[in-house]
Amino acid sequence: MVGSTGVVLDYIYVENPFPFYDPMIKATLRAKAEKDGVTILSVTGTFYAKRIVEDKEEELVLGVHHADADNCYNETINGVRQRQLPRTIVAGGETNFGLFVKDMEVAKALEAWGVSSPDEVEEKGITFFLKAEVDVKETLDLFDPSYTEEISVRDNYDERQKWLAEEKEYEEQARKERELEDLLEQQESEE
Repeated sequence: MVGSTGVVLDYIYVENPFPFYDPMIKATLRAKAEKDGVTILSVTGTFYAKRIVEDKEEELVLGVHHADADNCYNETINGVRQRQLPRTIVAGGETNFGLFVKDMEVAKALEAWGVSSPDEVEEKGITFFLKAEVDVKETLDLFDPSYTEEISVRDNYDERQKWLAEEKEYEEQARKERELEDLLEQQESEE
């Protein structure tokens, strides 16, 4: 989408279809400065569900990721290790931002709408969207461009359960190894 700033947003990658039982959706947002150089102060990603009930549109926010100068990661930009934000884009240039909307419990959140599985999502006419918005310094909060894409979902219950079981097994093995190391250290100190 192009705003009055000439900033164009789109996704160069988005996890679509989204695995219904996963706690995070990932995307890479591209921001292009078409006519003037701009400074991006923050990036916000919002994953939400939408439905229509009695001719009224309802939205349910499932997760939000907000990154700004105080809450962002370091990365290498043009060969220099630096904070992700703020970021300047020269006129005609572009840059990418990672979006990680996490710590979501989609199935649990959708229980409020009487939905407990991906099959019921389609039956009840629920759609999902990932919206990205950037705060552009030069707009003085008058216009911040955004980009929204519809996201389909897929049922990943079985693979999620397998992953959780493997994670539990890994944690149990790590616990046993720590106990063994502690026991060996204790025996060495007693000798």
